[in-house]
Amino acid sequence: MTLVSKRIIEKRGWMYEDVKDKKIKSVAEKCDGSIISFVKFQNGKVRAKSKMSFISEQAQGAQKIYDNDKRVRSLISTMLSDGINPVFEFVGMSNQIVLEYGEDELILLQGRKNDGLYVSYELLKSYADIWGLKTAKVFDMSILENVASNYTEAEARTKIKDRKFQGLQEMVDFLSK
Repeated sequence: MTLVSKRIIEKRGWMYEDVKDKKIKSVAEKCDGSIISFVKFQNGKVRAKSKMSFISEQAQGAQKIYDNDKRVRSLISTMLSDGINPVFEFVGMSNQIVLEYGEDELILLQGRKNDGLYVSYELLKSYADIWGLKTAKVFDMSILENVASNYTEAEARTKIKDRKFQGLQEMVDFLSK
């Protein structure tokens, strides 16, 4: 199998043709950080992992948070024990891409069950709330559809220009004016 055909097979199910008729319930905000998950090894050790590496700067930064924050360790341990892989966004000064953040932190983006299904935002938030941790902001599609119905893509780009937003809510508020 060639690399090209392998990539096509890997993406099957996520192409526009595959998803165009699916109903989107909500959109979770992914800001300006790096996606991090955690892997529990047979010896019980839990390690942070970026998309491709356990040793990337982002994985090491997330591991530092895990090692030093009992709340994060408790959340991850509980979710993994419940058969849910928590997926985070690692943001902060040491991982600044464009947006400015204060201290480094992990924001819970989603949870994926061992069977591949995603957990509801409500369940995800209930896990995070137990330990006082942040979840990604979630937007109802009606809010986004309302803003999108007022502008073409070109009009929105013209209005926004080169302005940078600290998040989707700030952009929605700006475009709603």
